[in-house]
Amino acid sequence: MARTPRRSPLRPLERGYLYIAERQTAAGLSDAQLAQRVGVTRQTIFRWKREHWRVTADNIEKLATVLGCEPRDLFRPPTFESVDAIIENLSDDLRARVIEIAKVLARKSGG
Repeated sequence: MARTPRRSPLRPLERGYLYIAERQTAAGLSDAQLAQRVGVTRQTIFRWKREHWRVTADNIEKLATVLGCEPRDLFRPPTFESVDAIIENLSDDLRARVIEIAKVLARKSGG
């Protein structure tokens, strides 16, 4: 009887890459320091950075706190400015206008 391969729990994230290493470097923390502050092992940090293990929502929150950013910031490179952060303090009317402009630009660029 043919064996079917087991699905490994060590699958990469399906929803996207987390920029842990880049944020960690910017914060000046070693793997050991980051692990200690998040409350996990150094090996866990290594596996998260290489996308061998999924990071739970709770741990994303802890990572963000330790790395001095919002959880959503872990899903984009540190050098990219967050559009959410740019528009979060705008009035509802101005926010809606900015979003409409962004949609038009995205359509024109084929995105």
